[in-house]
Parts: sequence; structure tokens; C-alpha cells
Amino acid sequence: MLGNKLSRRSSSLIPIAAVILAAMAPNTARAGLVDPPFLFDSFSSIGDVTLSLLPAWTGQAEPIPAPLILTGPTVVKRETSPFVQDGSDTIDIEIVSMALTSVAPTPVGPRFVEVRAGEGNGVAGGLSRTGGQVQDKAGSPQDGVIDFPAASIFDDFFDVWIDLDNDLIPDPGEVLRNSDALRMSQPNLTALPPPGGTQYVSEDIVSADDPNIGMFNATMFLAGPLNLFPVDLDGNVIGPPHASINPDGGHTHTVPEPGTLAILGLGLAALLGFARRSKVA
Repeated sequence: MLGNKLSRRSSSLIPIAAVILAAMAPNTARAGLVDPPFLFDSFSSIGDVTLSLLPAWTGQAEPIPAPLILTGPTVVKRETSPFVQDGSDTIDIEIVSMALTSVAPTPVGPRFVEVRAGEGNGVAGGLSRTGGQVQDKAGSPQDGVIDFPAASIFDDFFDVWIDLDNDLIPDPGEVLRNSDALRMSQPNLTALPPPGGTQYVSEDIVSADDPNIGMFNATMFLAGPLNLFPVDLDGNVIGPPHASINPDGGHTHTVPEPGTLAILGLGLAALLGFARRSKVA
């Protein structure tokens, strides 16, 4: 059992070297002499989100706010050949992997937290695809080229792991997952890969059953908070919502300016020190 948990944990954490390398500068990987159908952009990210920890999980009478500032690497896949959608040149994009880490305030004290996105790249198994689009707002709308500024969206599915028992190994009930998608929007994207200072902001909820999920013409709704359900390590829901997110609460995903990279490194070092001390304790 312990060996299996250690194996799961080693596959769920991206090596620290990857965080440092991704933070150095945005990077675009190209293969061969001919433009491939996809490019992969890797860059550092900062996540700013506030969870509401619910009574079903905490045992408290009222929800407990847990504001988080998370850092780590993100890899996005994007098409190289635009197609026309709603009269404008458009490309599909997708978060291939994202692993942002921080320390969360909880009723039992500060705890290591990790947020992951990317199809099959969750803390638990079976995480859904986070897809999105970039669409022309300038220039000729149907010339086969994405002109800037452009509009961009992602419909995010993600895992939130809060290490309640301080063992640095995910356990059933410590991993929370959204069943519907959180729409993140950037209306004035200036370049691809996204330059420092680019920020996506939470906008709404998109149903997981929407056939247009990950597209601009998906139906968004604000019927209530975005609920996060506890899952086992295979991704099966095992209880009622344990946390929630207000979809219009201004949660952000930012590509940091170059001047913030040293600060990210200091935060990462502090996080590692916290994790080591907690594990020893």
C-alpha cells in the first residue's frame, strides 16, 4: 500500500527543476523543418484563488475562506492553422499540464496544497480536458492568421489537493475536483506564447455536458458556486462538496513579468522548507 501511494505521489509532483526552468522564460517547442499542426508553449504561472472550505469537510458552522497564491509551470498546446468560427480566425488551445503549489490555511493549521490541470494529469486519475480557444479581434478576420489583440478563453477542470495529514502523499478525501468547468477569460491577448503580464480572470461556469465546452459559444451560467467534490485516487466522487469557488470572484491565472521570477524562486524555497518541516514533525 505504501509503495503504491509513493508511486502515485511521484507521478503527481513535477520535479522542482521543471518549475525553475519553466520560470526562466516562456518557451515554444517546434519539431522538424515544417510547421507542425501544434506548438507547445511552456511558462511559469501564478494562480490567485480563494476557496470556501465547507462545513461538510471542516465540521465548522460556517464556510472558511482559504485564499491561495500558487506558483508553478504550465504547458499549453495550440493549433498552428486557424479555422473560421463565427466569422473570425480561431485556433483551439489546451492546457496539457499545470502544477501550481502553495500553503493553504485550514482548521488544522497550514497545509501543503497543489492545484493540477491537464487531461489525465490530475492528482487523482481521470481528470477531464481543459480546452479553450484564441480568436481574432483585429486585422482581417478571415485571412488564416491570428491577429492581435485577440480574445482567449479556457474552460478549466482541475484537482485541488490539500495535504491534511502532512505526509506529502495524496489520500482519498484530500483531493477535490470540480464537476463543471470554470471559464477563464483574457479579452486582449497580445501575443502567442502569452507574454509576461498576461492574465486570465474567472468569468463564469460552463456545464461539463455542454457540447461546446472549451469554445467561445459555450453557454455560461452563474447558478451558484462552483462546487469541488472529494474524490478517491481513481477520480471517483466519494462525498458531498467539501469546498467551492465563487466563479465571478476575480480568480486569476497570470504569466508573471520577468521581474517577479526571483520572488517566485524565494516563495518556492519557503514552500519546500515548510513541506520538509511538516513531514519531519
